[in-house]
Amino acid sequence: MKKTIFIFISFAISILSYANSAITKDLNKPRPGDNVKFYKIPVIINLNDTSIIDLSSIKVDTDYKITYNQFKDSLLICSQNREVEIFDDLGDSILLISHRKPGLILDYVIPEVSTKYPLNKGENITGIFFAEGTRAMRDYAKISGSYSLSADNNHYSLITPEADTISELFHTKYIRHGSTIIDNDFSRSYKSGDSTVVLPDSIMWHLNNDSITHYIERHCLYARGYRYPILETRLHKVLYLGNTIDSSFVSLYCSKSSQVHDLASDPLNEELRLEDATNAFRSNFGDIANTKSRNSISNNHFSPNNDGDITSSLSENESCDISHLENSNLININYSTSPDCIVAVTLHNSAGALMWQTSDVAYDLQGELSYPTQHLVPGEYLITVFLKNSQYSFKFIKK
Repeated sequence: MKKTIFIFISFAISILSYANSAITKDLNKPRPGDNVKFYKIPVIINLNDTSIIDLSSIKVDTDYKITYNQFKDSLLICSQNREVEIFDDLGDSILLISHRKPGLILDYVIPEVSTKYPLNKGENITGIFFAEGTRAMRDYAKISGSYSLSADNNHYSLITPEADTISELFHTKYIRHGSTIIDNDFSRSYKSGDSTVVLPDSIMWHLNNDSITHYIERHCLYARGYRYPILETRLHKVLYLGNTIDSSFVSLYCSKSSQVHDLASDPLNEELRLEDATNAFRSNFGDIANTKSRNSISNNHFSPNNDGDITSSLSENESCDISHLENSNLININYSTSPDCIVAVTLHNSAGALMWQTSDVAYDLQGELSYPTQHLVPGEYLITVFLKNSQYSFKFIKK
């Protein structure tokens, strides 16, 4: 199998994906054209202490954008803050083989496993790594240590800043414990061919005895059908003689809507999101109509009208008119049905994600509903209205 090299920034999140009870490469490996937007959360979130994370009262307004671009046939490049990491993709795992930033160049003699595919619940992998290089183009630098990557069986729920509840999040934990040595004698060891420095016993000796070490703990929460973690937390510590002398903590939020609109489309992710949106609709409204969400436009019971909407076979006492008034940023729905009918409305984007849903009881023969569209990003949308015996769909484009 052909090997591929990926280049990422160290800030970039893990290349993982979520499907049922596993992280898989088919759903969540970065694609060329991905524009990932992260928001820094100004609170410390410790996933070791809670299973429900409530961000509904948190305002996020500082974003970090990461763009992936294809270079030649085997390189995927992402750059930020002039820091680059190079990964070797072996198909079932991704290995860190080089780390470069201003003033520091490190090449891994023993690569560090960044992630593996698939990663199942309850699974844990461990290993050691060793890298050496230069600092400021003159000093010898080496890093050696151990890592572990695991996925637990705990269940997490997240209330997003948009007040959207996401349940059954998949949790991964990455721990990296290493020692860093800087020596002014550049020629002493660098690429000297001394194999003793990369023996496991030597690496673990340095890890346990070097006076300055570093510790990184990274948690990621993944939602079904979304390529990147919805939430990621990172804890960095610098230790001296076993005591913390410096530490930093950062939490990053990547919204579902951003992952739908800003990433290159992928049929597998879209299929899972569509399935979840359909199930969410039915759990809230019941199976009051035989619907397949946005796929209903291909249902044989529907025929396009001249104005672009899609209308069902009419029940004798039911009718519905749907219009999009772009100047007023409103969708208007006027319906006629029998009293006490439950009227349900859904709005999906072109990726099949459920954007909005509501229901009302028709106390009179005539009724009206409206939905504002000024907050929607440009694109194609499908609104569907469910009456007692019929279903109406209307496609419109938000410019």
